[in-house]
Amino acid sequence: MNDTFVFIIIDCLLLIMSILFFSKYNNGKGGSLGSFRKRVLYFFSVLLFIGFVICVNKTFYCYQEKNPIYKELLNAYEELDLALNTVPQSSIIIQEKKDNIKNILLEMNNNDKYHEAEIYLNLFNGLTSTFIAFIIAFTFKNKILG
Repeated sequence: MNDTFVFIIIDCLLLIMSILFFSKYNNGKGGSLGSFRKRVLYFFSVLLFIGFVICVNKTFYCYQEKNPIYKELLNAYEELDLALNTVPQSSIIIQEKKDNIKNILLEMNNNDKYHEAEIYLNLFNGLTSTFIAFIIAFTFKNKILG
């Protein structure tokens, strides 16, 4: 099974459980908002929502796809370093190693589909941080007023 699909299922479950816990916390039944049971529900609701945010970031940032090209670039740099620091090599071999690094960097630049994903993830993280701040402010408002 694909890792992304598994993470999407986990994302949905975490979000649904977070919403359910928060709705149980805020439904007006089961005691006052300051009771121990309500505090536990609130704690798990916020904890599950933070887990949802972390899981969404892991799902859509595609760490699995970025690693091979970075490993390839690291290997190319190691080969160049080895060629420069060991037995005197011909300049043609050293130039081939430099060209290999240049080609890998060009490939990384041409295949950079992660820049757009980073923009959306930054927007998502900003919105979720605002939402969590709203939930915390809402909780303190309820504790102060009632």
